Amino acid sequence: MAYEFQDKTSDAVYRGDQLEFLLDDDTNIGEVYLDGDLIFQADEVFSEEQLRQEFREEIEIIEAQPDMEETDSIDEAETDFMLEENELSMTDVERGDLQERLFTKGGEYAVEDDMGHLREFIGDYHIHPKQGAMVGKFHNMEPHALLVELGFEELKRIRLEGREPIQIIDYAVDEIIDPEIDDILSGGSNVLDDDDPIISDNDRSDFY
Repeated sequence: MAYEFQDKTSDAVYRGDQLEFLLDDDTNIGEVYLDGDLIFQADEVFSEEQLRQEFREEIEIIEAQPDMEETDSIDEAETDFMLEENELSMTDVERGDLQERLFTKGGEYAVEDDMGHLREFIGDYHIHPKQGAMVGKFHNMEPHALLVELGFEELKRIRLEGREPIQIIDYAVDEIIDPEIDDILSGGSNVLDDDDPIISDNDRSDFY
């Protein structure tokens, strides 16, 4: 048996060998069939990637081992929300719209776990000008995950499923690299200029 799924709402179990994802471009209705039987349908679907994501949100994947060439595949650990370096770059103009050092206590965003399930996110994040909210206090070119903005119903469903939130705290801090700012905050420079007087041991008596 190639597939076994369970509906998270009705607890209905579906088993079969041939999985198909179909999208009607005229009606924007997405449907998933298992051995020819309709097991999932969603409205306002505009891509197969979106259909697969909504399918994973509503249907629990118990087993997924496609063994037929003509069947579609679905991976429990797909990382649709993990962006690569070429998707993370930005122009100088876009960099001006980058928002960093943001924090959420929860209830605003979700992040996809290793099993493809959305879980509530708590922690540091930033907002990329093109990609939106992403995990991490600061933006960098290493692959990192997108955050999914949550509405009330989505948040309620995730919490009712009993999935623990994912908490990611970034303890990185800004470093002061401007010597003038560093000099002000430290109360003065520790480096002598050429015109500064040098006090020798013989001159110490003048100060005590």
